Formats: sequence, C-alpha cells, structure tokens
Amino acid sequence: MIGIVLNPVAGGGKALKKLPEIKNFFRSLKVPFELRISKMKGECLAIARYFAEKGYSAVVAAGGDGTVNEVGQPLVDTKTAISVIPLGTGNDYFKALFCKLNWKDIIRQGLIQGVGGRVDVGFLKCRGLERHFFNGMGIGIDSQVLYILEKMSFLRFFGEDVIYL
Repeated sequence: MIGIVLNPVAGGGKALKKLPEIKNFFRSLKVPFELRISKMKGECLAIARYFAEKGYSAVVAAGGDGTVNEVGQPLVDTKTAISVIPLGTGNDYFKALFCKLNWKDIIRQGLIQGVGGRVDVGFLKCRGLERHFFNGMGIGIDSQVLYILEKMSFLRFFGEDVIYL
C-alpha cells in the first residue's frame, strides 16, 4: 500500500489543482494507494506517521521542500520509503536528487520496479528541539529572510520567482 500526502497550499495552491492527475496516475499503476490532503501546518507529519505505523511500503510527499521535510520526519529509521511529487515553488530537494526527470518516471521506477536508494539525513538538537532535515539547513540570515517572506504573502501576486530576488 502506498500513502500519498498532498499539501494543498504548496506552490501557492497549484498542488491541489494536480489532484485529478495524481489520482489517475496511481490508478493507472494498479497499486493500492490512500491519498490524504493536509488541512493545517504540521499535519503532513502526522499523516506520514500514520502511514508508516500502518506498514505502508512507501509514502509520497506531494508538495514542496517543506512537505518533504514534514513527511520525511517520521519515516527516518523505518522501512517505509519516501518519494516526491514536486509541486512546490522551488522543489530543491527533488531537483538535487533527480535533476529534470519526470516525477511519474521516478515513482514508476522507485515504487513499482523497486529501483531506489538511501539518502543522507541531517539531525539537529538545539534548546530542546530535535529534528531531522533533508535538503539543507539555514541559520542566521537564512531563517530571518524566511520569517520575513512568510509574512509577505502578497509577493506571490507577482509570480513565484519574485521571492528569489
């Protein structure tokens, strides 16, 4: 069984628009799957934990880098594989691993044909916080810029790339 965790706000809301395509793709693979849509920040982690505890063979993070980070947390040190449908703004994690490959090909090869591998995961322990990280970690100015950008959601009106300027 494959679990899919969709973050509906990833990519400025474009992730939810891909829902029919995602469902049709997994139906075409003829593998059992369960798709859940998160409703609030942090829920992707809880959904992924549920899938892992139920013994699902894989969990697919449908969203951006933040979604991958949440979904991956409870999968560390389990037998549950992770895959990604890149639906975020930057999708740096997916690009770093798969360059410009098509997500459907990656899932077909990884989850169906069993082609895959391990990835390095970092671990942070600071002031009572213990957390894994998957793509990178920023401190200082990185975190300050992210904090400010999250408060400036109106910038998305100008397109996704404006946040990189």
